[in-house]
Amino acid sequence: MAEEPAAGAPPAAGAPPAAGAPPAAGAPPAAGAPPAAGAPPAAGAPPAAGAPAQGTGMLGFPGADATPEQMNTFYDSKGRPATAADYKFEMAEGVVVDEGLLAFGRNLFHKVGLNPVEAQTAMDDWNEFAAAQNVAAADVWREGNDKAIATFRASKGEGYQAFIDAGSRVVQAAGLSNDIIAGVEAHMGTAPLLEMLGAIGSASKEGTLLAANNGVLAQGGALDAGQVEAEIARLNADPAFKTQYHTANDPGHKAAVDKMSALYARKSQLARG
Repeated sequence: MAEEPAAGAPPAAGAPPAAGAPPAAGAPPAAGAPPAAGAPPAAGAPPAAGAPAQGTGMLGFPGADATPEQMNTFYDSKGRPATAADYKFEMAEGVVVDEGLLAFGRNLFHKVGLNPVEAQTAMDDWNEFAAAQNVAAADVWREGNDKAIATFRASKGEGYQAFIDAGSRVVQAAGLSNDIIAGVEAHMGTAPLLEMLGAIGSASKEGTLLAANNGVLAQGGALDAGQVEAEIARLNADPAFKTQYHTANDPGHKAAVDKMSALYARKSQLARG
């Protein structure tokens, strides 16, 4: 019979280690066993979330099963600010900031882990998209408004101008300002406003309401010569109006041109007596 090794004696050459015994110093871990604490990952193994991949300097992207903590580690490692309030944005000239929407954007960018450069790019793209949508919406409104005016005008036939003139009692007797008329017109459309004022004026059979520019209510229609000159001077001194008036692709360009044209039409009418 073979004798067992004495207690404490090393196993014979080639013999496997006893069950539960640690591998000999320098021996590789058994197949499938995790690396020892502090040991580098095996060749080809993916880096931990947020850790640079070996030899690339690139961050390891978390997998689909990454925990929220791993995702946050990754976001922070690529430069996400500490809080959503830390995002600072450069806005293009003319952009009107909606503080509520801006706060929503900051929170969203922080939630999905954008760094400042990525957040600025997203903000720039959004502002460009929103501006294009605003221009398109203004064009659609203007086209619909023009069609409504043409339909209204055709419905009145030869009595169109008399119907428009009859609305002066509403404007003059009530002392409605140009800003009030323009504000109502912007909300309800030109044709419904003309219909309303004309109907009221026709019922009273008094006064005249001057219309210009193919039926659009003239901003200068109810003004005297001094008021017309003062309004023209005021508009020429208004930077915002001048930008709209001289910029063909500005959403307010047509309205600004219509307003100034109406004032000069009124000025010419008064000059003719």
